[in-house]
Amino acid sequence: MLSIVKQGRNGKESPLPYFMLFTQAFLWMMYGVLTHHPDIVRINGLSSVVSCCYLLVLAAHANSQERHLVTPGILGGIAAVFSGSVAVLAFVHDPLRKIQILSDTAMVFTLGLSAAPMLQVVDVWKNRSLEGFPVPLVAVGAVSCALWSEYAVMINSLPYLIPNVVGVALNLVQLVVVGYVYVVYERKSRPASKADAVAEEKALLKEQYQATQQTEEVDSPPGFSGAVVGASVVVCSA
Repeated sequence: MLSIVKQGRNGKESPLPYFMLFTQAFLWMMYGVLTHHPDIVRINGLSSVVSCCYLLVLAAHANSQERHLVTPGILGGIAAVFSGSVAVLAFVHDPLRKIQILSDTAMVFTLGLSAAPMLQVVDVWKNRSLEGFPVPLVAVGAVSCALWSEYAVMINSLPYLIPNVVGVALNLVQLVVVGYVYVVYERKSRPASKADAVAEEKALLKEQYQATQQTEEVDSPPGFSGAVVGASVVVCSA
């Protein structure tokens, strides 16, 4: 996100994973409020705020060719999540029914969040490049899902357990594929470091110097060659 703000434009970063993150976090926050689990409320409330900020950054820095679609889509999606949640709270009077609607919808978006990068994994595999793939998001998602799975077991919450267990499995698959592409393909194709470049330049200059010396020894008379060698020894000794 910082690179997008600095460059003033979005490259290939897709807003879909961040919208999934925002929606599932907001719905799980509402689920935590209704089921009186403050831990779920706090962490998902923070997650929804952060992911909403991500979405606003992507909307503000969308490419000029896509801005007329991306920006209204992001803002409309955020508004739809808010209005849908308010509608459930206002018009569904059965408390258990409210919890079921919110948890089921949140479960769908959580599974979608874990599965959405799978499409990008296919592109990573085909193109042998990690460009545009949300590696930090997937890595943090795997850890988060693992911790929340343990928490769901502790509070006996099956709706909260299922998507997190599936999320762990999907995120790990994505990380394995991405790690393989990075180690086998992308790391090898990256340009050499500055130190490697300097070492290669020194080796090239040394080869050129040795080739020049050999040429001078072949073309010069024996006495002259010996004088050159003697002078070189004197210089090196000095």
